[in-house]
This record gives sequence, C-alpha cells and structure tokens, in this order.
Amino acid sequence: MQPFRFGPFSLAPDERVVWRAGKPVALAPKALDVLVVLLANPERFVTKRELMETVWPKSSVEANVTQAMYLLRRFFREQECPIAVENVLKRGYRLVLPADPFWDEAALEPAPERIVYRLLVRPTWYGATKNRSGD
Repeated sequence: MQPFRFGPFSLAPDERVVWRAGKPVALAPKALDVLVVLLANPERFVTKRELMETVWPKSSVEANVTQAMYLLRRFFREQECPIAVENVLKRGYRLVLPADPFWDEAALEPAPERIVYRLLVRPTWYGATKNRSGD
C-alpha cells in the first residue's frame, strides 16, 4: 500500500509506522488501522459500520470504533494537532488534515503529469471509492 503524507505526518501502512519530522511516533495498532481507512477515503465521511467491517470484520462491538477514535484523537492532541478528525452525527468520521499519497518518496513534489492522475483517480483500497459525494 502506498505511503501517505497528511499535515505534518507521513505514514507507511505496510511498515505500520507514523512519522513526524523524520522521527517515528507511537500510535496504537487499531487506531493506526482506523487512520489508514480515513486516509484511503479522503474528502468523504467513513461510517462507523464501514470502520467495523474493515478494521474489525469478526466483531460486532461498536465500542471498538469509539475506543480507537479516542486513541486517534488523543494521539493528534499530543502531537499538537487537536482538530484532525471530524465526526458528524449520522454521517461518520473524516480526517480534516490535508492528505495525499506519496507519488515518489524521494521527491517532495509530485511530477506534473502525476498531478493530473491524482486529481482524476482516487485509490480504491480499504473501501475507498471514486464517489466523492459522500454516499
């Protein structure tokens, strides 16, 4: 899975590490899984049901999502990013920090031809969709 850059952070999902300023920062495993789902679904709300199906497919305990969101929000508060996850009743959760997949890990800016691709096609892993309407 592609690494992400979001706000002052970067995340390599395959390595399961969140980085800030070149240093790894600790994040609970399930909170990290929720973060990956939110990053893979930019600009749309992810419902509690979607999170349950993706992160806890064999469980029906909704408290798992609540606990993971608490840990994720605490992580961002400790990193001085207090408003990083938005929750709208009956719609779901979404990451407020701007997020982009890395196109070339060695380069800070994506190549111009890749910018067009990034704007037109969104990743489809972890339940991401090309539908931006939030449905």
